Amino acid sequence: MASDLLRVQAEREQRKGFAFPKDNEMQKEFENAFPYKATNDQLLAAKQIKEDMEKESPMDRLLVG
Repeated sequence: MASDLLRVQAEREQRKGFAFPKDNEMQKEFENAFPYKATNDQLLAAKQIKEDMEKESPMDRLLVG
């Protein structure tokens, strides 16, 4: 199993993923319209996820809410 995981990780590092653009005004308006106040941890998780999604490498993150 360990060798399979290493192989999969090596393949993922070689692949080019899709880089999403940075947030535009519509995205910011959508987020600002959310009726609940986010916690510091939620804001940090959202920031880190967005940073990952803006990279060309495949995202390797699990978020559990």
